Amino acid sequence: MVYSKNLEYQKTFAEFFAGIGLMRIGLEEAGWQISFANDIDPMKQRLYSAHFQDSYNHFALGDIHELDIKDIPPSTLATASFPCTDLSLAGRREGLAGKHSSAFWGFI
Repeated sequence: MVYSKNLEYQKTFAEFFAGIGLMRIGLEEAGWQISFANDIDPMKQRLYSAHFQDSYNHFALGDIHELDIKDIPPSTLATASFPCTDLSLAGRREGLAGKHSSAFWGFI
């Protein structure tokens, strides 16, 4: 849990596989505050940065498997919108062992 100096509960979240920040939009509408965001795709980072001017404070571009836990600030919630292309009925159905969806294992 993350608490302020007066011990009030703070709703903060880390957004993995952030994409263009859709999870952030929803959570901020509900009163949550972003503490960290990550994605591997430079194009998604550019789009995210265009939507959120403060992204330079918390966005880490790179592979989730290479993140150092010490670089991720404490948060009360972690979200992960990992790629589901290998899970889709329209895809190859390789499951969590597939090239894209296996990124899930870097999150857990």
